[in-house]
Amino acid sequence: MNTQHRVALVIGAATGIGLALARRLSRDGMAAALADLDPEAPERAAAGLGVPRRPS
Repeated sequence: MNTQHRVALVIGAATGIGLALARRLSRDGMAAALADLDPEAPERAAAGLGVPRRPS
C-alpha cells in the first residue's frame, strides 16, 4: 500500500492494541496522529516510539 502523504489516526494509542498499531505504523514509515483519553499519554507514547514530534 502506498502510504505517501497519508496520516493514520490511532485512537487509544497509549496502551494495548493502539500502542502496538502506532509502533507498527512507525516501523513501516507511516505518519500517525496519536490520541487517547489521557491528554498526556500520546506524548509519552510518541516519545517511546523514537519518532520526531510534529506540531499540532
